[in-house]
Amino acid sequence: TSANIDQTWHCLTIEIAAIEKEVEKWGVIPEDDFGARENMLRGCVGLDVTMFMLMIILEIVELLLAIIDDTNGDEYVTDRCDGKVWDSAYSIFRLENTLRDVLRQPNIALRLGAILESQTEALEVCECATEVTKYTSKLRQVPK
Repeated sequence: TSANIDQTWHCLTIEIAAIEKEVEKWGVIPEDDFGARENMLRGCVGLDVTMFMLMIILEIVELLLAIIDDTNGDEYVTDRCDGKVWDSAYSIFRLENTLRDVLRQPNIALRLGAILESQTEALEVCECATEVTKYTSKLRQVPK
């Protein structure tokens, strides 16, 4: 759910910073070894940035599909005040805000690439995430 997604991201960023300090003290892990960093993150909190980002994208897409299934093409979300559409839209906005924060993370493509074992796929995930945020921003538009 989107109820605590921002807090989960906050927890991940705190742990990322702690891992960076630890890695710096050790001095044995190369600066560009994001696979090791992601594995350490997953070992510490049970989640890495790649899993987190893919989870958010999937949840947004599922919620968008739920809204599409529950409205006809001529309606704006703002025209509908029923619980399901409102709850879905609210969750989408929370998830979108967190996804934008994740996309602003330095070296996000390198982190993704280390886990996906493909920089091409990592860039595609980043591109997909950017496209998803474009779709969600359309929900914010109020009809004239």
